[in-house]
Amino acid sequence: MTVVLGLAAASGLAGAFLLGRPGDVDAWTVAALVVLSVVATQRVAIFGDETAINSSMVILSAAAATAVAGGPLWVPAVCGLAAGLHWDHVRNGAFRKLVVNASCTTLATLAAAALGRSLFVAGASEWIAVGLSAILAVVGYWTVNNVLVAAILWAADGGSLGRHIRELTRSETELLPFAILGFVAGYVVLRDVGTWAMVLALVGLLLVADPVVVRRLAPKSVWRVSGIVALTAGVLLAVGISADTASAEKFPASAEFLALVGLGGLGALALVRIRPAAARAALVVAGSAAFIVFHRGEPALGPLVVLIATGLPLLSPPVSNSARRRLAYSIVLGATVLVSATVFLPSAFVSSAGGAVVAGAVAGCAALIGWHLSVLIESLREHGVEGYVAVGLIRSDVPLFVGGGLAGGLVGWIGLHVGVASMGGALTAIMLMAVVISLRRRALVSPSALELSDDELLDVVRSALLGLPASRLPGD
Repeated sequence: MTVVLGLAAASGLAGAFLLGRPGDVDAWTVAALVVLSVVATQRVAIFGDETAINSSMVILSAAAATAVAGGPLWVPAVCGLAAGLHWDHVRNGAFRKLVVNASCTTLATLAAAALGRSLFVAGASEWIAVGLSAILAVVGYWTVNNVLVAAILWAADGGSLGRHIRELTRSETELLPFAILGFVAGYVVLRDVGTWAMVLALVGLLLVADPVVVRRLAPKSVWRVSGIVALTAGVLLAVGISADTASAEKFPASAEFLALVGLGGLGALALVRIRPAAARAALVVAGSAAFIVFHRGEPALGPLVVLIATGLPLLSPPVSNSARRRLAYSIVLGATVLVSATVFLPSAFVSSAGGAVVAGAVAGCAALIGWHLSVLIESLREHGVEGYVAVGLIRSDVPLFVGGGLAGGLVGWIGLHVGVASMGGALTAIMLMAVVISLRRRALVSPSALELSDDELLDVVRSALLGLPASRLPGD
């Protein structure tokens, strides 16, 4: 098995050099990816059956993305070869393990690059193609690498091949989101910004993936590391936006982005202090407007960044870590479902005010489903079919989300056809109106009829299904 794997990897490497599609590649890019591959593979957690997990999949996915972006196929092959060189095996002279690891990672990375490139060529929209290529490439790497390693273990101990495959794939499941982000960083950041921006993005992913997945530190340490990485990413994003704004050619798009994030974020920050349930309206208005504004240029990335940035103020109130984590899930899922539902809408929707309003309503409905998806999944997982009772929680939020989508569609149409200043004025007026309505509603609602958060609503649903008393609520 070792000889067969070694010959297959050597053939793949030779084919990548000799037969692969030629392309321009920067020497610094190759050097950075190879060094990061070697570094990532050394941070390893070894299990009792001598299998291991490390975060090299993140870097190898980025290397595969460079081939999808037009680079030569030998770049991911060399990175895969470097990722198989564990220092412990080199130090102990474990030649067979070196050949097996290097062969598996090389073949898996080549498979990821080939799969990602084939789907990217077939894609119609660039951003849709990037997203689908990232998923296919990462799943391809994950599958090929684990099946090859499982075959080696099966040949060594004679156990069940299916059991080895299940154990290996399950152990690396948590790395898949980081690897998909690594692919996106390898394609988008490298192409649009440069090598060092890609390196910073990949290092940030490694700094989060290492404590969360590989070392499994205590929750407090994980939150601390994640906070540092998020702060660094925010600073880099602000610097990049400022650089774009300084360019006269890109000023309008940057101004619209800053207006949506700034005014939407301020609206969410004000509403979350007055009436937390209404703060979601700011996110939906800004996200729906971003879909209209960026639909012809950046139909996926623009709205997604605006939605997540606008949703960050919702995490600011002092709540428990579980509530904050559930809110983060809701924000990300709501943003993802909204973008997935609207990115396929034809451009004709943004050419008229009526079409923009209808598109905004579609965005609001998608955000409504995505926002409550995590609560519904958790309820179904715990209570089975009876968990569908949680669907009733969505009904009360229909006016909030659909109304926010309608308003956001109108704001986006104003920004696209009238101007950034008019869009900012309309968005400010809508946020002020939401604040005034929330203040009046809070003054009219008695303390015994306070609105419940998603966490408290989920607790009530659980109690009803189990026939147990609910936890004490704020009005008690």
